[in-house]
Amino acid sequence: MKKWFESGPAHAIGDYTFVDFGCGKGRAVLLASEMRFREVVGVELNTGLAELAQENAEVWTKAGKALSPIRIVCGDALELEWPEGPCLLYMYNPFGEQVMRQLVERIQSRFAGRPRDLEVMYQKPEQAVVFGDGFQMVWCEAIAMSEEDRVADPVADPKDESQAYRLRVS
Repeated sequence: MKKWFESGPAHAIGDYTFVDFGCGKGRAVLLASEMRFREVVGVELNTGLAELAQENAEVWTKAGKALSPIRIVCGDALELEWPEGPCLLYMYNPFGEQVMRQLVERIQSRFAGRPRDLEVMYQKPEQAVVFGDGFQMVWCEAIAMSEEDRVADPVADPKDESQAYRLRVS
């Protein structure tokens, strides 16, 4: 997130909705909720994981850690009803190539008339090729995991590559 802030987002953070596709139990959603986004949305197809993410969001909110409203959507990412206004999409390698291509088509269609309203952060970008047309890479680098992250996720690759994209202005 620090790298995203430094890259000069087009809008103030409070104008963005943070959307995590494939949110799992909601870790990225919880952390994003501490940053005063307009709203933080986790999208998860797996009902059990979505329920866990909702429970985690409730505990996080009750503990006073959420500074943004949190919403968990149990459903297909391809059928998401997009929030109005600017969006920061976050993905930790959530889908295979076919679904990623379909998602990118929907993203391009949704934001075609307002490309400055879209930012994408993609970690462990195994399907990065789908962002080749219509997107401009802002930065790409391997970001070392913090000790806290290593403890929380001991099976993760300690140097997961992160990439951020912006919709290319036509």
